[in-house]
Amino acid sequence: MQKSLTSTLVFQLDIHEGSQQLLDTGQLEARRVVNEIFRLDDEGHAWKTIEDKVVKRSTHVQNTTQRLFDKATDALERYYDEDDYGHPRQNHDESFPPRMNHGEGYQLSLDEKSESISFRVTALKRNFVRGTLQSSQHQINRLKTALTDDNWRVGTAEVVRKRDRHELHVNVTHETHEVADTQTSGTFIGVDVNEDCVGLS
Repeated sequence: MQKSLTSTLVFQLDIHEGSQQLLDTGQLEARRVVNEIFRLDDEGHAWKTIEDKVVKRSTHVQNTTQRLFDKATDALERYYDEDDYGHPRQNHDESFPPRMNHGEGYQLSLDEKSESISFRVTALKRNFVRGTLQSSQHQINRLKTALTDDNWRVGTAEVVRKRDRHELHVNVTHETHEVADTQTSGTFIGVDVNEDCVGLS
C-alpha cells in the first residue's frame, strides 16, 4: 500500500556565522515558552489564550513559537487522555529543542558545485546561525534527495544539544512510499526517543 513515510536525519552543525551560544540562547527561550504554556494551562487558561500570550511574549519567530505550542499541547492532551495523571512539569531546567518549519525557522540549500548542504537557523528573531551540515554520506544523500525530488518533502527540524555540540534533526517525508500492510508487517519502522519513554512503530 502507498502512504507517506517520515524519517528523521541527524546532522552536526559546522557553524560559519553566529555561534553555539546563540543556539543555546534559543533553546533557553524554547524552555521558557514551554514552561509558560504548562503554567498557564495549570492555571486554567484556554489554549487559544495561551497561544496568543506566548506568541506575543516570545523572542522566537512566530512560527517557531507556534510549533513549540503544538508540541507542548500534544503532551497536555496525553495528560488529559490519561485521566489527569502527571501534569507536565512547569519548571524544566534543561535546554529545550526549538521546533521549526523549513523555510521559516530554518532553511536548507544545496550547493550544486560543492555538493554541500548549507543551513540557516533563526535562533531568535533577527538572529541567525549559518553554516554547513556534516553527517554520514548516507544521511547527506538522503537529504539531497529530499531537497531535489518532488516525491519528497523536508519538514520540521529541531536543534538538539548533544554533549558539547549542536545537531539539527530534520524530518523528511516520502509522500507515496510503498509500505507493507499493518497486518503483515514484521519489522519496526520507527523508533522515537522522548524525554521519558521510547516509542516503537
